[in-house]
Amino acid sequence: MAIAVVDNSSPTSGDLNDEAWDAYNATVAALLIEHDSAGAHNLTGYVTKALFDANTILYATTDDTPVALTVAASRIIGRASSGAIAALTAAQVLTLIGVESGATADQTKADILTLLGVTSGEVDQVGTIGDVTVSYAQWGYVGALTANPIGGDAAGRSLRLCRLIIDNGSNANTLKCTFTNRWNGDGIAETDNIAKGATTGGWTLSANGETLTIENSELSGNALFATGKINYNMSGVHLTHGMYANVNNIDISVYTSGTGAANDFTVLVDTGEMHFDVIYLTDA
Repeated sequence: MAIAVVDNSSPTSGDLNDEAWDAYNATVAALLIEHDSAGAHNLTGYVTKALFDANTILYATTDDTPVALTVAASRIIGRASSGAIAALTAAQVLTLIGVESGATADQTKADILTLLGVTSGEVDQVGTIGDVTVSYAQWGYVGALTANPIGGDAAGRSLRLCRLIIDNGSNANTLKCTFTNRWNGDGIAETDNIAKGATTGGWTLSANGETLTIENSELSGNALFATGKINYNMSGVHLTHGMYANVNNIDISVYTSGTGAANDFTVLVDTGEMHFDVIYLTDA
Protein backbone atom coordinates (compact mmCIF):
# COMPACT_ATOMS: atom_id res chain seq x y z
CA MET A 1 0.00 0.00 0.00
CA ALA A 2 1.47 3.34 -1.05
CA ILE A 3 0.97 6.39 1.13
CA ALA A 4 1.14 9.91 -0.26
CA VAL A 5 0.33 13.45 0.74
CA VAL A 6 -2.30 14.93 -1.61
CA ASP A 7 -1.87 18.50 -2.81
CA ASN A 8 -5.13 20.43 -2.22
CA SER A 9 -3.89 23.82 -3.33
CA SER A 10 -6.34 23.85 -6.25
CA PRO A 11 -9.41 21.89 -5.17
CA THR A 12 -12.04 20.98 -7.75
CA SER A 13 -15.71 20.27 -7.46
CA GLY A 14 -16.28 17.28 -5.21
CA ASP A 15 -12.93 17.59 -3.40
CA LEU A 16 -12.69 17.75 0.41
CA ASN A 17 -12.61 21.14 2.05
CA ASP A 18 -9.34 22.58 3.36
CA GLU A 19 -9.84 21.39 6.94
CA ALA A 20 -10.46 17.82 5.85
CA TRP A 21 -7.41 17.81 3.62
CA ASP A 22 -5.21 19.16 6.40
CA ALA A 23 -6.41 16.43 8.76
CA TYR A 24 -5.77 13.81 6.11
CA ASN A 25 -2.26 15.03 5.41
CA ALA A 26 -1.44 15.17 9.15
CA THR A 27 -2.48 11.55 9.47
CA VAL A 28 -0.33 10.60 6.49
CA ALA A 29 2.67 12.48 7.90
CA ALA A 30 2.36 10.54 11.14
CA LEU A 31 2.23 7.28 9.20
CA LEU A 32 5.37 8.23 7.26
CA ILE A 33 7.32 8.33 10.53
CA GLU A 34 6.88 4.55 10.80
CA HIS A 35 6.52 3.73 7.09
CA ASP A 36 8.20 4.78 3.89
CA SER A 37 6.26 6.10 0.93
CA ALA A 38 5.81 2.57 -0.36
CA GLY A 39 4.11 1.56 2.87
CA ALA A 40 7.03 -0.53 4.23
CA HIS A 41 7.90 -0.21 7.91
CA ASN A 42 10.63 2.33 8.74
CA LEU A 43 12.88 0.32 11.09
CA THR A 44 15.18 3.15 12.15
CA GLY A 45 15.43 2.99 15.97
CA TYR A 46 14.35 -0.65 16.15
CA VAL A 47 16.38 -3.86 16.68
CA THR A 48 15.50 -6.54 14.16
CA LYS A 49 16.05 -10.26 14.33
CA ALA A 50 18.36 -9.98 11.35
CA LEU A 51 20.94 -8.46 13.70
CA PHE A 52 21.37 -11.73 15.59
CA ASP A 53 23.37 -14.77 14.51
CA ALA A 54 23.74 -18.02 16.43
CA ASN A 55 25.14 -17.65 19.96
CA THR A 56 24.88 -13.86 20.04
CA ILE A 57 23.44 -11.42 22.54
CA LEU A 58 22.64 -7.72 22.31
CA TYR A 59 25.08 -5.31 23.98
CA ALA A 60 26.34 -1.76 23.64
CA THR A 61 29.65 -0.15 24.45
CA THR A 62 28.53 3.37 23.51
CA ASP A 63 25.20 5.12 23.96
CA ASP A 64 22.34 4.26 21.57
CA THR A 65 24.41 1.81 19.48
CA PRO A 66 23.33 -1.76 20.28
CA VAL A 67 25.17 -4.48 18.40
CA ALA A 68 25.40 -8.26 18.58
CA LEU A 69 28.13 -9.92 20.63
CA THR A 70 29.10 -13.45 19.67
CA VAL A 71 29.67 -15.66 22.73
CA ALA A 72 32.17 -18.43 22.08
CA ALA A 73 32.02 -21.76 23.89
CA SER A 74 33.12 -21.79 27.55
CA ARG A 75 32.82 -18.02 27.95
CA ILE A 76 30.92 -15.90 30.48
CA ILE A 77 29.55 -12.45 29.73
CA GLY A 78 31.00 -9.84 32.02
CA ARG A 79 33.26 -6.86 32.36
CA ALA A 80 36.81 -7.11 33.67
CA SER A 81 38.50 -4.44 35.79
CA SER A 82 39.13 -2.47 32.60
CA GLY A 83 37.65 -2.44 29.10
CA ALA A 84 34.12 -3.00 27.84
CA ILE A 85 31.58 -5.81 28.18
CA ALA A 86 33.05 -8.98 26.69
CA ALA A 87 32.80 -12.74 26.54
CA LEU A 88 35.34 -13.44 29.31
CA THR A 89 37.64 -16.46 29.35
CA ALA A 90 37.91 -18.75 32.38
CA ALA A 91 41.22 -17.13 33.32
CA GLN A 92 39.65 -13.67 33.20
CA VAL A 93 36.73 -14.79 35.38
CA LEU A 94 39.06 -16.34 37.99
CA THR A 95 41.03 -13.10 38.14
CA LEU A 96 37.81 -11.13 38.49
CA ILE A 97 36.53 -13.18 41.46
CA GLY A 98 39.95 -13.58 43.07
CA VAL A 99 40.37 -17.34 42.75
CA GLU A 100 43.73 -18.93 41.98
CA SER A 101 43.92 -20.79 38.69
CA GLY A 102 43.62 -24.54 39.27
CA ALA A 103 41.87 -24.16 42.63
CA THR A 104 39.13 -26.66 43.35
CA ALA A 105 36.44 -27.00 45.98
CA ASP A 106 36.21 -30.77 46.02
CA GLN A 107 39.33 -31.87 47.92
CA THR A 108 38.93 -35.07 49.84
CA LYS A 109 40.28 -35.64 53.34
CA ALA A 110 43.17 -37.56 51.76
CA ASP A 111 43.95 -34.61 49.46
CA ILE A 112 44.11 -32.20 52.41
CA LEU A 113 46.29 -34.51 54.49
CA THR A 114 48.68 -34.90 51.56
CA LEU A 115 48.95 -31.11 51.21
CA LEU A 116 49.70 -30.79 54.95
CA GLY A 117 52.18 -33.65 54.89
CA VAL A 118 50.54 -35.50 57.80
CA THR A 119 48.54 -38.63 58.37
CA SER A 120 45.05 -38.83 59.85
CA GLY A 121 46.56 -40.42 62.96
CA GLU A 122 48.83 -37.43 63.46
CA VAL A 123 45.89 -35.06 63.18
CA ASP A 124 44.01 -37.12 65.76
CA GLN A 125 46.93 -36.66 68.18
CA VAL A 126 46.28 -32.91 68.29
CA GLY A 127 42.75 -33.57 69.49
CA THR A 128 43.90 -35.84 72.33
CA ILE A 129 46.57 -33.68 73.98
CA GLY A 130 46.40 -34.25 77.71
CA ASP A 131 45.63 -31.61 80.30
CA VAL A 132 48.86 -32.23 82.20
CA THR A 133 51.44 -33.83 79.93
CA VAL A 134 52.16 -33.64 76.23
CA SER A 135 53.97 -36.47 74.53
CA TYR A 136 56.96 -35.95 72.26
CA ALA A 137 54.86 -37.01 69.28
CA GLN A 138 52.11 -34.54 70.20
CA TRP A 139 54.60 -31.70 70.55
CA GLY A 140 55.79 -32.60 67.07
CA TYR A 141 52.33 -32.27 65.54
CA VAL A 142 51.57 -29.02 67.35
CA GLY A 143 54.97 -27.51 66.68
CA ALA A 144 54.40 -26.56 63.04
CA LEU A 145 54.22 -30.26 62.17
CA THR A 146 57.95 -30.76 62.73
CA ALA A 147 59.56 -33.59 64.63
CA ASN A 148 60.16 -31.33 67.64
CA PRO A 149 59.04 -27.75 68.22
CA ILE A 150 61.96 -26.85 70.51
CA GLY A 151 65.66 -27.50 70.50
CA GLY A 152 66.00 -28.95 67.02
CA ASP A 153 64.77 -32.27 65.70
CA ALA A 154 66.12 -34.65 68.35
CA ALA A 155 63.54 -36.69 70.23
CA GLY A 156 63.03 -36.55 73.99
CA ARG A 157 63.95 -32.96 74.74
CA SER A 158 61.97 -31.21 77.48
CA LEU A 159 61.43 -27.59 78.41
CA ARG A 160 61.40 -26.86 82.16
CA LEU A 161 60.84 -23.99 84.57
CA CYS A 162 62.10 -23.72 88.17
CA ARG A 163 62.48 -21.09 90.90
CA LEU A 164 65.98 -20.62 92.34
CA ILE A 165 66.35 -18.99 95.79
CA ILE A 166 69.84 -17.93 96.91
CA ASP A 167 70.23 -16.90 100.54
CA ASN A 168 73.01 -16.37 103.05
CA GLY A 169 74.50 -19.60 104.37
CA SER A 170 74.79 -20.40 108.04
CA ASN A 171 78.59 -20.29 107.82
CA ALA A 172 80.46 -17.16 106.75
CA ASN A 173 81.02 -16.70 103.00
CA THR A 174 78.63 -19.51 102.05
CA LEU A 175 75.25 -19.79 100.33
CA LYS A 176 71.99 -21.54 101.07
CA CYS A 177 70.14 -22.52 97.88
CA THR A 178 66.79 -24.06 96.97
CA PHE A 179 65.63 -25.16 93.49
CA THR A 180 61.83 -25.57 93.22
CA ASN A 181 59.77 -26.93 90.33
CA ARG A 182 57.40 -24.42 88.72
CA TRP A 183 56.48 -26.33 85.53
CA ASN A 184 57.86 -29.67 84.38
CA GLY A 185 61.05 -28.89 86.28
CA ASP A 186 63.37 -30.44 88.81
CA GLY A 187 63.68 -29.98 92.55
CA ILE A 188 66.70 -29.62 94.83
CA ALA A 189 65.97 -29.38 98.52
CA GLU A 190 67.43 -26.52 100.53
CA THR A 191 71.19 -26.95 100.70
CA ASP A 192 73.12 -24.92 103.31
CA ASN A 193 76.76 -23.86 103.57
CA ILE A 194 77.68 -24.03 99.88
CA ALA A 195 81.29 -22.96 100.06
CA LYS A 196 83.49 -21.23 97.49
CA GLY A 197 85.64 -23.49 95.34
CA ALA A 198 83.67 -26.59 96.29
CA THR A 199 80.75 -28.79 95.25
CA THR A 200 78.08 -29.21 97.88
CA GLY A 201 75.26 -31.58 96.97
CA GLY A 202 73.98 -30.52 93.59
CA TRP A 203 75.70 -27.12 93.75
CA THR A 204 79.14 -25.79 92.88
CA LEU A 205 80.32 -22.26 93.76
CA SER A 206 83.39 -20.88 92.01
CA ALA A 207 86.43 -19.93 94.07
CA ASN A 208 85.68 -16.22 93.65
CA GLY A 209 81.97 -16.71 94.41
CA GLU A 210 80.94 -15.21 91.06
CA THR A 211 79.49 -18.33 89.36
CA LEU A 212 76.92 -20.65 90.90
CA THR A 213 76.50 -23.97 89.06
CA ILE A 214 73.52 -26.30 89.22
CA GLU A 215 75.02 -29.73 88.57
CA ASN A 216 73.41 -31.92 85.90
CA SER A 217 73.37 -34.81 88.39
CA GLU A 218 70.36 -33.04 89.95
CA LEU A 219 68.63 -32.39 86.63
CA SER A 220 66.40 -34.62 84.52
CA GLY A 221 68.98 -35.01 81.79
CA ASN A 222 71.78 -32.84 80.52
CA ALA A 223 71.14 -29.11 80.24
CA LEU A 224 71.21 -27.96 76.59
CA PHE A 225 70.03 -24.38 77.01
CA ALA A 226 69.20 -22.05 79.90
CA THR A 227 67.85 -18.56 80.38
CA GLY A 228 65.79 -16.74 82.98
CA LYS A 229 65.33 -13.56 84.96
CA ILE A 230 65.93 -12.02 88.39
CA ASN A 231 62.60 -11.87 90.24
CA TYR A 232 63.73 -10.60 93.64
CA ASN A 233 66.91 -8.80 94.67
CA MET A 234 67.54 -7.54 98.23
CA SER A 235 71.23 -6.78 97.68
CA GLY A 236 70.70 -3.08 96.91
CA VAL A 237 72.84 -3.44 93.78
CA HIS A 238 71.31 -2.95 90.34
CA LEU A 239 72.11 -6.18 88.57
CA THR A 240 71.96 -7.95 85.25
CA HIS A 241 72.60 -11.64 84.97
CA GLY A 242 74.01 -14.37 82.79
CA MET A 243 72.40 -17.82 82.75
CA TYR A 244 73.49 -20.52 80.33
CA ALA A 245 74.08 -24.23 79.85
CA ASN A 246 77.72 -25.20 80.29
CA VAL A 247 78.92 -28.79 79.85
CA ASN A 248 75.48 -30.20 80.75
CA ASN A 249 75.19 -27.99 83.84
CA ILE A 250 73.51 -24.58 84.39
CA ASP A 251 75.80 -21.65 85.27
CA ILE A 252 74.50 -18.42 86.81
CA SER A 253 76.39 -15.14 87.32
CA VAL A 254 75.34 -11.58 88.13
CA TYR A 255 76.86 -8.28 87.00
CA THR A 256 76.60 -4.68 88.12
CA SER A 257 74.42 -2.71 85.71
CA GLY A 258 76.38 -0.04 83.86
CA THR A 259 79.85 -1.41 84.61
CA GLY A 260 79.37 -5.11 83.87
CA ALA A 261 81.52 -6.05 86.86
CA ALA A 262 80.94 -9.59 88.17
CA ASN A 263 79.69 -9.94 91.74
CA ASP A 264 80.40 -12.37 94.56
CA PHE A 265 77.11 -14.05 95.50
CA THR A 266 78.19 -14.48 99.13
CA VAL A 267 78.59 -10.69 99.44
CA LEU A 268 75.30 -9.85 97.72
CA VAL A 269 73.16 -12.08 99.93
CA ASP A 270 74.59 -10.66 103.14
CA THR A 271 71.80 -8.08 102.90
CA GLY A 272 69.01 -10.38 101.73
CA GLU A 273 68.08 -13.23 99.45
CA MET A 274 67.76 -13.32 95.66
CA HIS A 275 65.17 -15.15 93.53
CA PHE A 276 65.54 -16.27 89.91
CA ASP A 277 63.22 -17.91 87.40
CA VAL A 278 65.26 -20.51 85.49
CA ILE A 279 64.00 -21.77 82.10
CA TYR A 280 66.04 -24.61 80.70
CA LEU A 281 66.00 -27.35 78.10
CA THR A 282 67.24 -30.88 78.80
CA ASP A 283 67.94 -33.83 76.53
CA ALA A 284 65.62 -36.10 78.53
